[in-house]
Amino acid sequence: MSYPVVENKTLHYYLDGQWDSLVSTGKAGLHQDIDYFYLRLRLGMAYFYKENYVRAIHHFTKALSFNSDDTTSTEFLYYSFLNYNRPLYQHVVAKKNLITGRSHRVFNYPMQNNGFIPEIGYQFDQPIKLDNGTLIGNPQYNIFGEIDHPLSFIFFGMKYRHYFGGLAMNLAYDHLDSEREKLTVYTKGTYKGKYNVAEHHMYANTEISVNNKITIVPAVQYLYIKYAKYNTVWNSDSLKYDFPLKDYSYNNLITSLGLYMDVDLLSLGLTASYSRLYNQNITQQALAVTVFPFGNTKLYSTTTLAFLQFPGQQQTVAAAGEPVDTSGDNGDKNHAVIEEAIGGRIMNKIWLEAQFSYNGLRGYNKDNAAIMYNNPEQIKYILGLTAIYEISNSLELNLGYNFMQKDITGIHFTTYNSYVTDHYLYNSHTIYGGLKWKL
Repeated sequence: MSYPVVENKTLHYYLDGQWDSLVSTGKAGLHQDIDYFYLRLRLGMAYFYKENYVRAIHHFTKALSFNSDDTTSTEFLYYSFLNYNRPLYQHVVAKKNLITGRSHRVFNYPMQNNGFIPEIGYQFDQPIKLDNGTLIGNPQYNIFGEIDHPLSFIFFGMKYRHYFGGLAMNLAYDHLDSEREKLTVYTKGTYKGKYNVAEHHMYANTEISVNNKITIVPAVQYLYIKYAKYNTVWNSDSLKYDFPLKDYSYNNLITSLGLYMDVDLLSLGLTASYSRLYNQNITQQALAVTVFPFGNTKLYSTTTLAFLQFPGQQQTVAAAGEPVDTSGDNGDKNHAVIEEAIGGRIMNKIWLEAQFSYNGLRGYNKDNAAIMYNNPEQIKYILGLTAIYEISNSLELNLGYNFMQKDITGIHFTTYNSYVTDHYLYNSHTIYGGLKWKL
């Protein structure tokens, strides 16, 4: 092919809106090193109207490398980022260039402008199955045993997002109030004690754009946890157990650094984080790969592989009633966590995403440390479903449900200095929802 052939054909196809033919001819010209401003502009327009925003972004960016003052390429690059759900890059283009008011949105993906998001949720746990009339071991061998398990919790949170051109700031606060029960079984009877755990989570991150190709995300989350729970203490004078209340409080911290980059139809993410939880130092590295097979958000799939490293601390047990560290039995050892999410637009203004997480989520964090699994019990896997509905240009509704299978660890002593670890599987259900108000 020659330059005149490529120019005449692509111009003809552009004027007639024959986008497939334009793409075919344009690609053939590029393969023969025929590359110039109008060819890239037309290819960008063709892919834009074919709703392949990944390819459109590539060609509009190339067109601007030939002519950085072209307003058409700039404007369509802006709307390509918008429809591809790249709000940070969209705001970079908007700040650097004057964008006209006319709309080229092929469909209304929920915009992520400056926004405020209140959210609320409720979780309830199914009862642990009884074992011969008790929850802990076999009573004929049990001289002492304990188990601490959740009953339910409610949470509410607030998030705020603000853009400063090539920089975005996210702030969030979450409060969780959970109800738990500690059950002690011993030779002279059973003691039950319910208690509440109050958690305050404060989170902040900064998203930094590097040439609209790479995003760097430093993040930090602070957790303050407080509760009063009874202890089991052997009284040598009365030769029985006492159950005094004791106040507990913890200050936990998670720091994270993420690096994200779009590569053709893939989005790659690398994160590294450090957590101080359960009086342990936990490090985590994760790789996330998102595939957009059609170059848009109509369908996508995200696979995440994370590696957690624990120090493997253990306590020595002296006698029944003294503290027992079951962290090794609770899954607190070096291991990998696997996550998969598949989502897309199922109807106009409605998006749906299904998620699956597996292989020990206790101590795991995700979404740049915005979500932290600091629960005492081990989570074996999570199945989730989230729906997003764009009510209007300024209001968005999200609803979700999670099903979790947990492994709770208890202990019972068969002799005064010898104990057995008990494991019980049970299920939790979480329902949550929120409104995003886009300012």
